[in-house]
Amino acid sequence: MQLVRQGTSPKKLAWATALGAVMGVMPAIGPVTALTAFLALRLGLNVALAIGVSYLMTPLYLLLYVPFIHLGLWFFDADFILTYSDIRDLFEEDWYFALKEIGFGNLMGLAAWLVVSVPAMGLLYVALLPLYKMLLKKYRKGDEEKESPERNTGRPKKTKIEREK
Repeated sequence: MQLVRQGTSPKKLAWATALGAVMGVMPAIGPVTALTAFLALRLGLNVALAIGVSYLMTPLYLLLYVPFIHLGLWFFDADFILTYSDIRDLFEEDWYFALKEIGFGNLMGLAAWLVVSVPAMGLLYVALLPLYKMLLKKYRKGDEEKESPERNTGRPKKTKIEREK
């Protein structure tokens, strides 16, 4: 139960959401969930939120995979062109060769992602923090009203006959 309650302050929730968003678009196949869980645990963030957000980023991951590779190739001035149709064609011909060929581009994409992810995570945190503060303030205010002593003493309500005695 401690793991579920971990990282529920507005700051921790904002960081967990930012981490999940950034990790969710990382141009790597496979280690994203494990890395997200590890980082969230290590930083004391809400693991479920971080992993959930990273899964929600899948459509954006698919859209940004090739642009990250192109950005990385541009950073390193590499002469290598890869499009979505190239990737599909390579995998249709030979899986092993495709993985070998795409491996270089993937490394370049990871390099670009590293450069972009740090400021993106910071910007997401700054944008999300006020939202989480507002939401948690409303949520906690609602809980306090439900559990205020004059409304709920934990004792069963007296009937009209018992109150008249």
